[in-house]
Amino acid sequence: MGANSTFKKKSCTKLSFDAIAALAGVDNNGKLIDYVVCKGAITIETFNQFVEKLGVYYRGKKVYLFLDNLRLHHSKLVATKCALHNIEIVFNASYSSEYNPVEVLWLLSKQIFRTKLIDIKDFKNSVLLQKIVTQSMQQSSTTRIRQ
Repeated sequence: MGANSTFKKKSCTKLSFDAIAALAGVDNNGKLIDYVVCKGAITIETFNQFVEKLGVYYRGKKVYLFLDNLRLHHSKLVATKCALHNIEIVFNASYSSEYNPVEVLWLLSKQIFRTKLIDIKDFKNSVLLQKIVTQSMQQSSTTRIRQ
């Protein structure tokens, strides 16, 4: 291109949409125990509600909860809630998500999720997105997670 060349800026449409967050628990056999899909980010309150569900599911049995190093997982409020339900937190090594069994669930869910999206406009409909994420997680849980 010569020195007198001019570049025309292409107009781009910026997509804006609300974030959807998902939280799930699988047992050591890869069975989906429970999950939460919510609009926005996972909060300590949301996580503690999930821990409460795990406590009810396991009825006081000793449980080891394998977590990544998300900041809220290190919260004293989370540690206290886990202790109330006989849940011991085990943290994964940093940058080692391949050792976390729930990552297989996320992989399968994302593959299913991509097949359910019809159009890029679907991302603007948070209710539809939550529904698709939920369906993807339910469908992936019927797939063999642990091989």
